[in-house]
Amino acid sequence: LKNNDMRKFYLLIVNLITGLSLYANPIALPTIEISELYFEESGKWKLELGYYEVNQNTLTIDSIFLFSTTDTIKLPTYEFLGSTGIMVITEDSLHSDFQINRFADTIKIVSYSMEEPFEDILIFGNLPGASIDYPRQGQSISKYGSFVKDKSPTIGFSNDTLGICGTIKGVIYDKYSVPVESKIFRLDNYFE
Repeated sequence: LKNNDMRKFYLLIVNLITGLSLYANPIALPTIEISELYFEESGKWKLELGYYEVNQNTLTIDSIFLFSTTDTIKLPTYEFLGSTGIMVITEDSLHSDFQINRFADTIKIVSYSMEEPFEDILIFGNLPGASIDYPRQGQSISKYGSFVKDKSPTIGFSNDTLGICGTIKGVIYDKYSVPVESKIFRLDNYFE
């Protein structure tokens, strides 16, 4: 091979190695997720958001938008303490009105990092696509894998399984994939 061809070959190899390395080791961008929603007796709401992979020096959140069925708001700039944590937003902590319907709403959080959006959504109540019913008085909707009702809200702290409540509906199948009928089953809480 000639010198010019060798240079092109080396350049191709270097570009290939660099491209494959970037593709094989993607950078995890910071994200913000809905962690828990709670309504006080007065009807005012508290929304807990969990943030992950935030690095104040290199990878941080550029902006955060909160949506409900009726309102949209850009959240004020928050100081993130550590790469993972929790922040609580209350109805009274915002500079403008933001309504969340206690009995049925769609809440979406969209955060931007390096111009890339990340969104998390909670649909509850009697709405199309709802993953859970509305919380009763004293309950919250919290994320523990998926959204569950919690009768011991932990706003400001990590979610746990102590107050998870609800009804399990479904069909139980035997090892041959035949539905089991007329049997009584007891489901134990593995975490207790």
